[in-house]
Amino acid sequence: MNCGAAKFAVLFIVFAAFPATTRAQGTESCNGQGGIAPGHDTQVLCTRLIDFSGLCGKPNIPNMPHYEDVAVYLNPWEEKSITIREVQVSAVLFGPIVDGQPKPTNLNIGIFSGNSYNSDPMTPYEYAYAIGAAVTVVRARDRFPAGTGMQFPGKIAHAGTGPSGVHLDVHLDCGPDGASYFGKWFLAYTVNR
Repeated sequence: MNCGAAKFAVLFIVFAAFPATTRAQGTESCNGQGGIAPGHDTQVLCTRLIDFSGLCGKPNIPNMPHYEDVAVYLNPWEEKSITIREVQVSAVLFGPIVDGQPKPTNLNIGIFSGNSYNSDPMTPYEYAYAIGAAVTVVRARDRFPAGTGMQFPGKIAHAGTGPSGVHLDVHLDCGPDGASYFGKWFLAYTVNR
């Protein structure tokens, strides 16, 4: 099996557990695509699924020395503030590529999802270590109890962009340098009224 096929097979198995991204129709915003049906009090659950990738030992955010462990970030995207109900983040780490294949080595990866607006982190820090492996997987998840969640401002209410502005993010540390990672970040939220 070639390297591309191996990566696809592992990613398919790992990420099959993620729910499909859907958008609700209605009058309130769900990433600009609706959220609360007209004439109903029920809040619709909105979702966002983000892909990310990178190399161990190489920052993903250039010229930002305090963010070398941030794999991906999001500034506010909804017009109104949101309540985050569930967060999942997973990543697959492949050993450095030698002759088109991941080289078996000692791999380590740690991951969590954060919220700079309040109570960073949003998920527990999860860590995986594999000795003499070509691939390893890590997953962090938090589903908040019914009626609770983490707050995040709307884009109108909070100025600032980039990682120095208010943001959600995925922190990822891994090794050895040159190993590559691929991940998915899932957010489920409701738009505040």
